[in-house]
Amino acid sequence: MAEAASDTCSLEQLYKVENVKDISKCFAKLHSNINAEFSKFSEQLKDATDRVLELEKGMAHFEQEQLEIKESIIPGVQDEVKAVHNEILALNLWGRKWNLIIHGITGEIKESSEVTRNKVQEFFNTVLKMDPGEVKDINIAACHRIRGSRDATKESIIIRFVDLQQRDGILYRARKLQKGSGFGVMVDLPPELSKLRGKLLKKKSELPPQQQKDAKLKYLQKAPFLQLIVDGHVLASG
Repeated sequence: MAEAASDTCSLEQLYKVENVKDISKCFAKLHSNINAEFSKFSEQLKDATDRVLELEKGMAHFEQEQLEIKESIIPGVQDEVKAVHNEILALNLWGRKWNLIIHGITGEIKESSEVTRNKVQEFFNTVLKMDPGEVKDINIAACHRIRGSRDATKESIIIRFVDLQQRDGILYRARKLQKGSGFGVMVDLPPELSKLRGKLLKKKSELPPQQQKDAKLKYLQKAPFLQLIVDGHVLASG
């Protein structure tokens, strides 16, 4: 009894078949298997494609949210942070409004506050050319060296006045100090504004001689706090 032909065949068996009928059956089975595998692959590909599309939609939504945060929320928060920062800076500045800083008065190592005060009064008398009686009436709440200089004998002096008008009077006289005198009297500023003042003074020094003469720094109690004024116009500010 002849053995029935198998429904399946290996590649090796394919080359051993003896008639066309057996070859046709092998190819038919192979085609069926390929179609089944292709259908399975197509379904997997569709699932993968659907997942990619969902991920792309999610990413697009995420990017839109990021854009909205960047364009609307973050600027608003930054504005609020800046406003609070400026308010704190204004309060800090207000607390220093009774102060002046004097540069150029030589000192001594571990100089006492009494000696420092006497040197300040001498500065008022001899450098600012103030009347001795006027100097005697100046009410100073505190006066001491600002520590931190490499040369202790060249440390600046900070003075806190009781009377704001007296403080402003000293500042007005100090503006008449000649350039190169070695002395300077400046408004006491928070570190951030002190750096800004340095930048504006540098910009002033780069102006033509006549504009340098007319240029002045304007101090404000609120932002931008400092302005460089030339011929009545704001050249630069904070």
